[in-house]
Amino acid sequence: MKKIINLLLIGFFAVACSNDESPKEPELVSITTNYYVDNEIIDSSKSNYSNQQLQNVQNLDQSRTEYKYNNNLIASASNYEPDGFLFSTNKYTFDSNDRLTEDAVVFSDNSIIKYTITYNENSILVTYSHYNGNSIVYELELNGDKQVISKRAVLVNGAPPKANSLRYQYTYAGKNLISVTSFNAATNITTPLVTYTYGTLKNETDSSRHMYGKAWKMNSFLMVIVNQGNYTPQVSENLISSYKEGTRDAVINREYRDGKISKTTTEYNTSWDVAMKIESVYEYK
Repeated sequence: MKKIINLLLIGFFAVACSNDESPKEPELVSITTNYYVDNEIIDSSKSNYSNQQLQNVQNLDQSRTEYKYNNNLIASASNYEPDGFLFSTNKYTFDSNDRLTEDAVVFSDNSIIKYTITYNENSILVTYSHYNGNSIVYELELNGDKQVISKRAVLVNGAPPKANSLRYQYTYAGKNLISVTSFNAATNITTPLVTYTYGTLKNETDSSRHMYGKAWKMNSFLMVIVNQGNYTPQVSENLISSYKEGTRDAVINREYRDGKISKTTTEYNTSWDVAMKIESVYEYK
């Protein structure tokens, strides 16, 4: 089942008014994202919006995800196979500060995988509980600015993890995440994972604001963690302009029309002899 985990920049800008009416912001209708290899589309998805909130994502293979909300917070995401079969539903719980506290993945046979999130003064604990009885507790260490500076497993099925368990380390320049590395204590080897470069545009207009409430940046990071990821620039103050991840470099170009984001293009330079890019086109009403 495909999961669309990249929601790109959405810009809103007031463009018109009439008589004594207040200026009306254009409303995002959809984002169509195409994935290219050597200028041929290999995959595509369309994200549809209503009242600034993501309603569904339709994929090229006819699989889709449907979203429901409780006010300004996502309540559930139902994942359908291409034949229409409901494969799983993610059910989300938040506290009074809009912080994500639980993501329960309920499968078609009613088995459940659950992520429970606990907030402490200097850390966040993410507890993964599988329906087969396995469990892992991850600790996200926080600095004085409440930025995540490390991620590591502290318990695996109730016992300390193996010596070669990876520790992820996050480095910031001000309010921007600039690099992520992994450290293996058993081998004493540090591996670079990703580095980010930023422009001057602020990361304040993403549609995640209308999914994850006032704690949307940290919730965006935690959504990556519960989907088995380790990092996202969504926590940063500015929008990234380029990044290096493994053997590939990426440059992100943004186009605007009438003050609104109209298109983003991510072009990749890799060690493979292929041209790769992702294009997202924004439609408003």
